[in-house]
Amino acid sequence: LYASDLKKALASYVGVRPEMVVTGCGSDDVLDSALRAFAEPGERIAYPDPTFPAMPIFARMNALEAIPVPLTADYDADADRLLATGARIIYLCSPNNPTGNALSRHAIERVVDEAPGVVILDEAYAEFAARDMADLLALLGRSDRLLVSRTMSKAFGLAGLRVGYAVGAPPLVAEVEKSRGPYKVNALA
Repeated sequence: LYASDLKKALASYVGVRPEMVVTGCGSDDVLDSALRAFAEPGERIAYPDPTFPAMPIFARMNALEAIPVPLTADYDADADRLLATGARIIYLCSPNNPTGNALSRHAIERVVDEAPGVVILDEAYAEFAARDMADLLALLGRSDRLLVSRTMSKAFGLAGLRVGYAVGAPPLVAEVEKSRGPYKVNALA
Protein backbone atom coordinates (compact mmCIF):
# COMPACT_ATOMS: atom_id res chain seq x y z
CA LEU A 1 0.00 0.00 0.00
CA TYR A 2 2.69 2.53 1.05
CA ALA A 3 5.75 0.64 -0.27
CA SER A 4 7.17 -0.37 3.12
CA ASP A 5 10.02 -2.43 1.62
CA LEU A 6 11.01 0.50 -0.60
CA LYS A 7 10.83 2.87 2.38
CA LYS A 8 13.18 0.60 4.33
CA ALA A 9 15.65 0.43 1.44
CA LEU A 10 15.58 4.20 0.90
CA ALA A 11 15.95 4.82 4.64
CA SER A 12 19.05 2.62 4.65
CA TYR A 13 20.40 4.40 1.57
CA VAL A 14 20.15 7.88 3.11
CA GLY A 15 20.78 6.87 6.74
CA VAL A 16 17.43 7.61 8.42
CA ARG A 17 14.63 5.60 10.01
CA PRO A 18 11.90 4.20 7.69
CA GLU A 19 9.20 6.29 9.40
CA MET A 20 11.05 9.36 8.13
CA VAL A 21 10.52 8.39 4.46
CA VAL A 22 7.55 8.90 2.17
CA THR A 23 7.53 7.55 -1.38
CA GLY A 24 5.71 8.62 -4.50
CA CYS A 25 5.37 8.23 -8.23
CA GLY A 26 8.48 10.33 -8.86
CA SER A 27 9.60 13.25 -6.74
CA ASP A 28 7.10 15.47 -8.51
CA ASP A 29 4.29 13.37 -7.00
CA VAL A 30 5.82 13.81 -3.54
CA LEU A 31 6.17 17.58 -4.10
CA ASP A 32 2.57 17.94 -5.28
CA SER A 33 1.32 15.89 -2.34
CA ALA A 34 3.37 18.00 0.09
CA LEU A 35 1.74 21.18 -1.19
CA ARG A 36 -1.70 19.66 -0.53
CA ALA A 37 -0.57 18.48 2.90
CA PHE A 38 0.84 21.76 4.15
CA ALA A 39 -1.12 24.60 2.56
CA GLU A 40 -4.76 25.48 2.06
CA PRO A 41 -6.07 27.12 -1.11
CA GLY A 42 -5.18 30.80 -1.13
CA GLU A 43 -2.08 30.42 1.05
CA ARG A 44 1.34 31.34 -0.29
CA ILE A 45 4.26 29.32 -1.56
CA ALA A 46 7.52 31.17 -2.19
CA TYR A 47 10.39 29.89 -4.27
CA PRO A 48 13.53 31.18 -5.99
CA ASP A 49 13.05 32.19 -9.60
CA PRO A 50 13.96 30.49 -11.84
CA THR A 51 13.49 27.04 -10.34
CA PHE A 52 11.92 23.68 -11.13
CA PRO A 53 9.31 24.63 -13.76
CA ALA A 54 6.65 22.33 -12.30
CA MET A 55 6.53 24.25 -9.00
CA PRO A 56 4.39 27.15 -10.29
CA ILE A 57 2.16 24.58 -12.00
CA PHE A 58 1.74 22.60 -8.78
CA ALA A 59 0.99 25.85 -6.94
CA ARG A 60 -1.73 26.71 -9.44
CA MET A 61 -3.17 23.16 -9.38
CA ASN A 62 -3.44 23.41 -5.58
CA ALA A 63 -4.92 26.95 -5.67
CA LEU A 64 -1.90 28.44 -3.90
CA GLU A 65 -0.58 31.95 -4.41
CA ALA A 66 2.82 31.53 -6.06
CA ILE A 67 5.48 34.05 -4.99
CA PRO A 68 8.57 33.80 -7.23
CA VAL A 69 11.60 35.51 -5.68
CA PRO A 70 14.48 36.29 -8.08
CA LEU A 71 17.80 34.58 -7.41
CA THR A 72 20.59 36.86 -6.23
CA ALA A 73 23.20 38.12 -8.71
CA ASP A 74 25.36 35.09 -7.86
CA TYR A 75 22.45 32.66 -8.39
CA ASP A 76 21.79 32.00 -4.71
CA ALA A 77 18.46 31.96 -2.90
CA ASP A 78 17.58 35.38 -1.51
CA ALA A 79 16.79 34.28 2.03
CA ASP A 80 15.71 37.77 3.14
CA ARG A 81 13.14 38.13 0.39
CA LEU A 82 11.90 34.54 0.66
CA LEU A 83 11.34 34.93 4.40
CA ALA A 84 9.71 38.34 3.94
CA THR A 85 6.91 36.72 1.92
CA GLY A 86 5.52 35.06 5.06
CA ALA A 87 4.72 32.06 2.85
CA ARG A 88 3.21 28.94 4.38
CA ILE A 89 5.64 26.90 2.26
CA ILE A 90 9.10 27.89 1.02
CA TYR A 91 10.47 25.68 -1.74
CA LEU A 92 14.21 25.47 -2.45
CA CYS A 93 15.86 23.37 -5.15
CA SER A 94 19.56 22.54 -4.80
CA PRO A 95 21.23 21.89 -7.14
CA ASN A 96 18.76 24.23 -8.74
CA ASN A 97 16.89 23.28 -11.87
CA PRO A 98 17.39 24.88 -14.43
CA THR A 99 20.49 26.88 -13.38
CA GLY A 100 22.45 23.85 -12.11
CA ASN A 101 24.07 25.64 -9.19
CA ALA A 102 23.92 24.56 -5.57
CA LEU A 103 22.30 27.07 -3.26
CA SER A 104 24.58 28.21 -0.44
CA ARG A 105 24.35 26.34 2.81
CA HIS A 106 24.03 29.70 4.57
CA ALA A 107 20.90 30.65 2.60
CA ILE A 108 19.34 27.21 3.07
CA GLU A 109 20.08 27.19 6.82
CA ARG A 110 18.65 30.66 7.25
CA VAL A 111 15.40 29.71 5.51
CA VAL A 112 15.14 26.44 7.46
CA ASP A 113 15.79 28.22 10.77
CA GLU A 114 13.48 31.20 10.22
CA ALA A 115 10.66 30.10 7.92
CA PRO A 116 7.19 30.56 9.42
CA GLY A 117 5.96 27.30 7.86
CA VAL A 118 7.25 24.24 6.04
CA VAL A 119 10.44 24.27 3.98
CA ILE A 120 10.68 21.83 1.08
CA LEU A 121 14.23 21.23 -0.11
CA ASP A 122 14.23 19.53 -3.50
CA GLU A 123 17.45 17.58 -4.01
CA ALA A 124 16.55 15.71 -7.21
CA TYR A 125 20.15 16.10 -8.34
CA ALA A 126 21.80 15.39 -4.95
CA GLU A 127 23.95 12.58 -6.31
CA PHE A 128 25.49 15.01 -8.81
CA ALA A 129 26.20 17.78 -6.28
CA ALA A 130 29.67 18.69 -5.09
CA ARG A 131 28.61 18.44 -1.44
CA ASP A 132 28.19 15.22 0.50
CA MET A 133 24.68 13.80 0.12
CA ALA A 134 24.27 13.64 3.89
CA ASP A 135 25.22 17.31 4.27
CA LEU A 136 21.78 18.87 3.89
CA LEU A 137 19.99 15.89 5.44
CA ALA A 138 21.78 16.90 8.66
CA LEU A 139 19.49 19.94 8.69
CA LEU A 140 16.60 17.63 9.58
CA GLY A 141 17.92 17.78 13.14
CA ARG A 142 17.40 21.56 13.16
CA SER A 143 13.75 21.62 12.15
CA ASP A 144 10.74 19.36 12.26
CA ARG A 145 9.29 21.50 9.41
CA LEU A 146 11.89 20.52 6.79
CA LEU A 147 11.05 18.01 4.07
CA VAL A 148 13.89 16.93 1.75
CA SER A 149 12.70 15.42 -1.55
CA ARG A 150 14.77 13.27 -3.87
CA THR A 151 14.39 10.89 -6.79
CA MET A 152 15.91 7.67 -8.02
CA SER A 153 15.27 8.72 -11.64
CA LYS A 154 18.26 10.95 -12.28
CA ALA A 155 21.43 9.32 -10.93
CA PHE A 156 20.21 5.75 -11.28
CA GLY A 157 18.54 6.01 -14.69
CA LEU A 158 15.20 4.83 -13.30
CA ALA A 159 12.94 7.45 -14.88
CA GLY A 160 10.46 4.84 -16.15
CA LEU A 161 10.02 3.34 -12.69
CA ARG A 162 8.96 6.69 -11.16
CA VAL A 163 10.54 6.33 -7.70
CA GLY A 164 10.52 9.55 -5.73
CA TYR A 165 10.83 10.03 -2.01
CA ALA A 166 11.12 12.60 0.72
CA VAL A 167 12.68 12.54 4.15
CA GLY A 168 11.49 14.47 7.18
CA ALA A 169 10.19 14.26 10.72
CA PRO A 170 7.70 11.37 11.04
CA PRO A 171 4.67 13.65 11.66
CA LEU A 172 5.54 15.66 8.54
CA VAL A 173 5.97 12.50 6.46
CA ALA A 174 2.63 11.15 7.75
CA GLU A 175 0.85 14.27 6.46
CA VAL A 176 2.37 13.83 3.00
CA GLU A 177 1.32 10.17 2.99
CA LYS A 178 -2.25 11.13 3.84
CA SER A 179 -2.40 13.63 0.99
CA ARG A 180 -0.83 11.39 -1.64
CA GLY A 181 -3.08 8.38 -1.37
CA PRO A 182 -2.21 4.70 -1.78
CA TYR A 183 -0.79 2.78 -4.74
CA LYS A 184 1.48 5.54 -6.03
CA VAL A 185 4.50 3.27 -6.47
CA ASN A 186 4.09 0.19 -8.67
CA ALA A 187 5.25 -3.28 -7.61
CA LEU A 188 8.33 -3.27 -9.83
CA ALA A 189 9.49 0.09 -8.49
